[in-house]
Amino acid sequence: MTAVIVDDHRSAHSAIQTHLEERHPEVLVQGNAYNVAEGLHLIQESQPDLLFLDIHLPDGTAFDLLEQIQYHDFAIVFVTGHNNYARLAIDFAALAYLDKPVDEKKLTAAIERAKDRLAWRNVQEQLTDLRQLITTFQNKQLPTKLAVSTNSGIYYVPIDQITYLKVDEGLTYIYQLNGERVSVSANLVHYERQFSEYPQFMRVHKSFIINLDYVQKYLHDGEVTLNGGIQVPISRRKVEELKERLGEL
Repeated sequence: MTAVIVDDHRSAHSAIQTHLEERHPEVLVQGNAYNVAEGLHLIQESQPDLLFLDIHLPDGTAFDLLEQIQYHDFAIVFVTGHNNYARLAIDFAALAYLDKPVDEKKLTAAIERAKDRLAWRNVQEQLTDLRQLITTFQNKQLPTKLAVSTNSGIYYVPIDQITYLKVDEGLTYIYQLNGERVSVSANLVHYERQFSEYPQFMRVHKSFIINLDYVQKYLHDGEVTLNGGIQVPISRRKVEELKERLGEL
């Protein structure tokens, strides 16, 4: 498997290459670039299987680079030192990312996620995903869909159709307004973090995150009723926050 690294910090290049040599000898780094212009030339010339790409570069962003590339048959691991809307968009699209400073275990997880993504999505589908990601980034919008990777493929769930999330026996179930659900192995903390920028989502119990837009009734015995008659328990310490947030919607 061949790879290239596009990052303006030499320390990131060194860390990624060192970890690859120690843990992933099957990944051969073909070259290094430090800005958009160099990265564009290197990628088109070497046509790698795997691209490590920093989001912020001296002469633009990762998305400026991706818009110019003709060849897209590679997996991408976005490298970021910023916890912002770009990171959020990448996470919601189920793309692979790697936080700085680079960590060995997270590098392995990112590579596996990138490989899975490449296996499930053909070139045209990847282009569609990236264009949506670029638009979200450029307009500084919150993502409108949640990509959920499962053993059978990648599901795209509209954010405004999610009624609640429930964790049960190690799996998180994402329930939609139409009654359908998708299960994923990620824990509820992961989704609590993802939805932290969305005012309509709130973790109300150790096992539940709900969409406040679909709350029909608050019951004084510590439950809420959602669309479809679904009853969800509310932790005592969350009751006052819930009432306050419901009043703000």
